[in-house]
Amino acid sequence: MSGGQRYAVGVEQTAYEWTDRAFELMTEGKLIISLGRNGLITARGVCPRCEHDPQYSHLESIVLPQGPVGTLGRGGHSVERSNRENLGRDPYVTVPIQCACSEEHEGRPVGEAGCGITFNTEVLAP
Repeated sequence: MSGGQRYAVGVEQTAYEWTDRAFELMTEGKLIISLGRNGLITARGVCPRCEHDPQYSHLESIVLPQGPVGTLGRGGHSVERSNRENLGRDPYVTVPIQCACSEEHEGRPVGEAGCGITFNTEVLAP
């Protein structure tokens, strides 16, 4: 898919197939997503659409699960590592990733980076 691919537009930008493909790439070790304690999300490896390095780095406010799994705590307070046993399992959070590769994509708006897609991944909370 790489080389000369047009910039994604419309429904192609957020198509679920990119999330699905990202999961495959993560399990193969070809796409690495990390979430730091400070909320810095990075994505390196292979973009699920254009196959370039997504070069994604974004400081994000992430709401971590509180109390029983499936509920949020009051006030959205963060879960301390020592309190994870109260959750019943390690908390994973869904984070959006946008391809920010530096390769050329025909039709990309001036000032933008990437191939135009956004996909979701799940990462272990820090």
